[in-house]
Amino acid sequence: MSKHIAAVIKNIRLAHGLTQEKLAEVIDRSPGHVGMLEQGRATPSYEVMEKLINKYDLDANLFFKEKRWAAESISAVIAKSVQNMPSEVRECLRLYAHVVDQFSKEIRDSAES
Repeated sequence: MSKHIAAVIKNIRLAHGLTQEKLAEVIDRSPGHVGMLEQGRATPSYEVMEKLINKYDLDANLFFKEKRWAAESISAVIAKSVQNMPSEVRECLRLYAHVVDQFSKEIRDSAES
């Protein structure tokens, strides 16, 4: 399986503050299966990706973009997931998203030159 898709699944889980057990409940799979997905040892089914997309209001392209654009997509996931969090947590995550965006820009700039 693509390391990119494995990283996306793990980052969705982390962005929403979920354990592997809680994500397993969301996608109706075992925690062990979630671990295998995050390690790239299993491929998510269409059903699993659809559940994640619908539950967390994600852009389906998140799973298929090139690795160098993944940081931007992850930043968008974080931004969507913090709406109901306390303001202190939102501010910390906003700063984190800013750092991710800057890092992503640096990667793009170095790849283009």
